[in-house]
Amino acid sequence: MPVINIAGCQMLVTADVGSNVSKIVAGIRDGAESGADLVVFPECAVSGYPPIHHSDIKDIDMVSVAEANQSICDAARKYGVWVVVGTIVQSSDGLLNTALLINASGAIEGRQDKLHLFHGDRSYFVQGESLECFTVKGVRLGISVCYDSRFPEIFRVLREEGAEVFIMILNGCGGDTWKRPVMEGTFRCRAAENTAFVVAVNTAGSQQICVSRICDPVGVDLAVAEADTEQMLIAELNTSKTLEGIYFDCRADLFSVSMNHLSDKFPSS
Repeated sequence: MPVINIAGCQMLVTADVGSNVSKIVAGIRDGAESGADLVVFPECAVSGYPPIHHSDIKDIDMVSVAEANQSICDAARKYGVWVVVGTIVQSSDGLLNTALLINASGAIEGRQDKLHLFHGDRSYFVQGESLECFTVKGVRLGISVCYDSRFPEIFRVLREEGAEVFIMILNGCGGDTWKRPVMEGTFRCRAAENTAFVVAVNTAGSQQICVSRICDPVGVDLAVAEADTEQMLIAELNTSKTLEGIYFDCRADLFSVSMNHLSDKFPSS
């Protein structure tokens, strides 16, 4: 079964796109030097997270963000690693809070838009309308953006599409630290109930609502970041561990997760 090394970069995200990109490029370099096949960065790591870092939608310099996205593609190619990074893209309907998946040749392989908008998001973004499952170095993975992690149906659908790894990117800090045990339980449950790995990467701002962590398919931590600090986690994920567990004991003859209304929105791969 395929084995993949994934690094998660818990970094301080700001409104300064240039500073953010410098940290992301350094993280790509450090991840590659540490043997990572894929390096993951938080929600809106490129642009800053609007509800926190931008008081008005007009404050977001989308030209700079687009240029920064290209710089990250260039770094992925230079260091020969895959990258998942949170950023903002312009659609015909408005701005999308999204995660780009960039391959080791520096091309954008795909993206996953945030499907569920938290309260502060709604003044800035439109919601995503499709769910995707990707293949990276022979490993099937799904990506979620922050609030989406709270909806278990997403991950069951991704698992049914063959996902063995769930990448969760977040930008949650500045208060509500009571959520730390709740989010820890969320990450562990998403892993265990689906017999899949979870790689959850949050920003490193003060008073995090959760720390970054990598969980195995029974929900046990493989790596955990310290709170409120910039830190890189890395773990080897052996997908043979996703072949037996709770997911396979589900009574599908009694019930199943049906997302038929998404059938025309879930791209085939």
